[in-house]
Amino acid sequence: MFHTLTFRQSQRIHLAADFASLKVTQVRWDGHYFFAKYGLLPRNGNRYRGPRVAFIVSKRIGPSCFRHKIKRLAREMFRLHQHELPNGIDLLWVARRGISNQWEALHREFRFMILKLQQYSETNRQSKE
Repeated sequence: MFHTLTFRQSQRIHLAADFASLKVTQVRWDGHYFFAKYGLLPRNGNRYRGPRVAFIVSKRIGPSCFRHKIKRLAREMFRLHQHELPNGIDLLWVARRGISNQWEALHREFRFMILKLQQYSETNRQSKE
């Protein structure tokens, strides 16, 4: 099966209500370089059913050029692995202090997070059935 590796506008979380619902969710994954809050949220009027993501890199992380590099790396990791993420999941990715701009370290942690998201999705879908 052929997958496009684009990062479309529909794959981004924009609405304040979506951010608020993700921030209060109790499902959280903690890593060394970042933490993620995620959930299978209802999509009112949103036709896109694939995974959606938002990235937060605070000013406390460092200067703007460093923060933007971290965001570019995170978007690239999401773009490359978007087909491994469960459909219908919303992901809020928040950088921690001391985050590395090394691709290998971030990529290894992102892949581990994907495994946890897949396990969460499986258990959540089984409990609804």
